[in-house]
Amino acid sequence: MLDKWLCKLAGISPFIQWLISELDDLEDLLYSESVDEETKAAVKIKYDALILVRDKYCELHKDTNNISR
Repeated sequence: MLDKWLCKLAGISPFIQWLISELDDLEDLLYSESVDEETKAAVKIKYDALILVRDKYCELHKDTNNISR
């Protein structure tokens, strides 16, 4: 879980905060033993897509924000 105060202090945008939160939730599902393989495949696709979004967002905003992975 992200600390909103620390994120604000570090200048991390609300979008990146949401994105990281989503990635954390999806990662929990990926490693859960109670999730079936079909659901894990769908979660993995969404997880990989959000990783690409995060990377592209950081690439586009690297001049205005110092956001690192």
